[in-house]
Amino acid sequence: MLHRYAVDFPFQDDFTQLLAAPGYFHYYPTWREKIADLFSLSVEHRIVTLRVTAIVQTWLPGGLNIRGLIYFGNLLCVAVGVLVIWRATTTHRGWLAVLAALLLFSPINVTAQYWATGVLAHVAVVAYAFGALFCLTRRGIAWDIAAALLALCAALTVANGLMVLPVGTVLLWLGGRRRAATLWGVMTVGLFATYFIGYEAPAGRPPMLLLLRRPFRLFVLYLSALGSVGERFDLSVLLGALMVAVWGWLLITRPSERVSPVLVAWMGFLALSAAAITAGRAPLGDEALLISRYRVYSEVALLITIVATLQRLGARGARWILPPLLACAALWFWHGWEANIPVVGDIATMQRNGLDHYLLNGHGVYYGFPPQDFGDFMLHRAKELGHFLPASNSSPAPQMAASDEAPHAAALPQLQAAPPYADADAVSVRGFILANERHAALWLKGERQQYWGPLKTQRLFRALDNSDWVIFWNTLPLRGVVPGHYRVGYALGQDPRAEVQWSDVWLDVR
Repeated sequence: MLHRYAVDFPFQDDFTQLLAAPGYFHYYPTWREKIADLFSLSVEHRIVTLRVTAIVQTWLPGGLNIRGLIYFGNLLCVAVGVLVIWRATTTHRGWLAVLAALLLFSPINVTAQYWATGVLAHVAVVAYAFGALFCLTRRGIAWDIAAALLALCAALTVANGLMVLPVGTVLLWLGGRRRAATLWGVMTVGLFATYFIGYEAPAGRPPMLLLLRRPFRLFVLYLSALGSVGERFDLSVLLGALMVAVWGWLLITRPSERVSPVLVAWMGFLALSAAAITAGRAPLGDEALLISRYRVYSEVALLITIVATLQRLGARGARWILPPLLACAALWFWHGWEANIPVVGDIATMQRNGLDHYLLNGHGVYYGFPPQDFGDFMLHRAKELGHFLPASNSSPAPQMAASDEAPHAAALPQLQAAPPYADADAVSVRGFILANERHAALWLKGERQQYWGPLKTQRLFRALDNSDWVIFWNTLPLRGVVPGHYRVGYALGQDPRAEVQWSDVWLDVR
């Protein structure tokens, strides 16, 4: 899936969080200024690890590679799954490996899988925090140093990474390591006291005080964040409440059969992370807590809850609950696949259009953010410094062919096209076809002249009714097209002149 859909081109916040970092590091003349920039706030987060990762990669052959960063973040997701599964008994690990794969690599995590900033922030912070807490369960100076470094990585990735510090302090104290717990307590107080120095709330964000006056509503929002794997608000609240109830049963009943301390610590970090996400996102509305990049916290929390429950129930209980859980996870994965794979394909075609347009004339295609001038400036600056030199995996599109005859108009209900992007040099289009057809073409119809050019296609998946979702896209040069006002249309089939669906979109070619 990553090989098929991950694209080496920055997307939205990648421009400010990753692409800009090497440029600023190069620009500042002294190490004091460079380090101050590395540790500076990005809204409420100190994204040091993201910036360092981007800077280090520019020193490697080929420079910054967005696709490589996406691969690295997903490897950290694998590491999280392995750490959790390792805490289960040997007989259960095979079942749990399948369960973890279904949970952690569901397409509902689209922005935490195919967006470099998303995966290097939210997946990575879980990996760093889990690694730190695991190291604290081991004895030795090397393990202690590794724990401290990983905890700092978590805190300097996103703000909720700070939650690993109080959890680590409690884990050490309960484990009888009072001196180490005191050191971690000092580190906790120091980082919490200095982390948000210089923070300014974004304009227009409602104050948190309004929600604090409604504690029950705030608790419901917290449950939705904890159970956001459910995607819908009501189902997410139910799953969050179920996890809270299960952990209440695990921690309160049968004190002689303790749950593994590291599982409790991991769950504590995720629970506090959900609280931090709730505090930061609740003023923006219910849906702000359910967005794709936050679901990884909920999925890992669900996996840990299952592992801890199996430890309590033993082999006999596991035989009863594992098969139904796996069946439910498979159905949930299938539903997420059907609902979200088109989103994966759409993001991929956005990125491919952006890359192809940039390689053609130095202007990227952006959607909402960043603004055109800023995005183009960042790409130009990165190329000038030799930090980002992407290459297309396919040959450039041919010049559009002229046609004296207007093709026959026909409705193609199985075709869905996004608004095209055009400038003086090229037009970029993308969309979906629900059909077994793999051939598509773009048409431009003027008063006296028509032009057409081929579109690239790729199958997304085969649906249950044996039809295909196919994505199409291309960036077609406008060289040779007579200036004028053209209507945009799309054709399906091996003969692009057979039938065309004309849209309500018009382009001015100058």
